[in-house]
Amino acid sequence: MNKRIREILKMIIKNPEMKLSALTSELDLTRRQINYAINQFNEDLEMKNIPTIQRSHSGDITVPIEVIQMMSQLDQETVDEQATLALTEGERGALIVMTLITNIEYVSLDHLLDIVEVSKTTIMDDIKRTDALLRNYSLTI
Repeated sequence: MNKRIREILKMIIKNPEMKLSALTSELDLTRRQINYAINQFNEDLEMKNIPTIQRSHSGDITVPIEVIQMMSQLDQETVDEQATLALTEGERGALIVMTLITNIEYVSLDHLLDIVEVSKTTIMDDIKRTDALLRNYSLTI
């Protein structure tokens, strides 16, 4: 599911009374773009045996409850994913210190990269900041 169809579905789910004309002005898209996105999404739904989104000639758009539930589940998964992946600078520093303290064996930069899941530049900056903080306690990395 691409970003455009997510935006369209969120708007329709928030405002079930919304007509296609209002949707075009709200999202700054043409009718054709919206219809194309809905048709593409409907093809995916048909392959999964899920009821499709219906459009009437008067501009009404009907989203089946199964699609609403699917969107809700996807949104929750996205929130969960972001919550588990996004560590703050301080959290990354604490994780680096805990990893170094608890591991008896050699800990390489690659080990830390796998644990913290950031770029080499970010991990190097975190190590420098953490090292400066640890110097206050007569410790070094």
